[in-house]
Amino acid sequence: MKRIHVAALLFVAGIVFWGCKKEEDLPIEPVVTFKDFKILGNDSAQITITFQDGDGDIGLAQGDTFAPHNPGNKYYHNFFMRYYYKDTAGVYHPYLAYLNADTILDTLDYNYRVPYLTQQDQKQSLTGDIIVTLYPFTLYHIPGHGTFKYEVSIVDRDLHLSNKVETGDINP
Repeated sequence: MKRIHVAALLFVAGIVFWGCKKEEDLPIEPVVTFKDFKILGNDSAQITITFQDGDGDIGLAQGDTFAPHNPGNKYYHNFFMRYYYKDTAGVYHPYLAYLNADTILDTLDYNYRVPYLTQQDQKQSLTGDIIVTLYPFTLYHIPGHGTFKYEVSIVDRDLHLSNKVETGDINP
């Protein structure tokens, strides 16, 4: 009988210790790491990043369309991906489309809206994976560029920008 009490006491002490364990302190700025890039057949690909956010304010709701999350504003999107190609000397460059010799018309930037991941006013750390499917994949790289990569970052609802991560070399 005494063994049962000791075991029960240790069990309860373990639960109390586990319940009082302090959560890992994470910064309020999201932190991203590159996890995976997969080409899926002939027509699509997936990029996966892992994120951590100390206050858990990742994602936008469909109704988040007022400033600064309004259409046309940089922060309408919260997932940013930029295309870089490797030249013959092995140096990476962003793809730039020029209107004329002095004016850049466009880059190959792909921006998305990650959906709301937390409940209203939730203030706790959040970690997870964000997976973006690129379809059709032929629109996400320039034919003739043998090796390229993407640079990815995210921003939370309070406009805290994450670090930038790269996919590494991609050779389709």
